[in-house]
Order: sequence, then structure tokens, then C-alpha cells
Amino acid sequence: MKAIFDVFVLFLVGYSCVTSMFYAAFTPSNSHFVKIFDYVVEFFFWVDLAMNFLQSFKHPETYETITDFK
Repeated sequence: MKAIFDVFVLFLVGYSCVTSMFYAAFTPSNSHFVKIFDYVVEFFFWVDLAMNFLQSFKHPETYETITDFK
């Protein structure tokens, strides 16, 4: 499930890169739909950040899966 979400966030990163360049070159859109969609994209970035803090990882030397929050 996390891998699918990561691919989804990767597409959102691509969208964000393209729109950021577009907004830098031209005036940002005044469309209500575009603003809402940009807020939704930002929300998913925050969710991804939170999920990265809560997921387990492998210890670099022992390759043991660490699930502690410490």
C-alpha cells in the first residue's frame, strides 16, 4: 500500500514541478478549482511526510527492521 502511495506522490511531485515553473513564468491561475487542487496536493505532501516519520526502517549494519519511535 505504501509503494502505491509513493508512486502517487511521485506523480504529484511532477505536477508540482510543472506548475511551480508555470506560476514563476506567468501569473498564477485565479481558477477556484486549480487553487483547491493545489491545496489537495499540498495535503498529500504533508501526509507523506507524516507517514515517513511513522514507518519502520532497516538498521544499516544489522539489517534488522526497526519499528521503535525512538
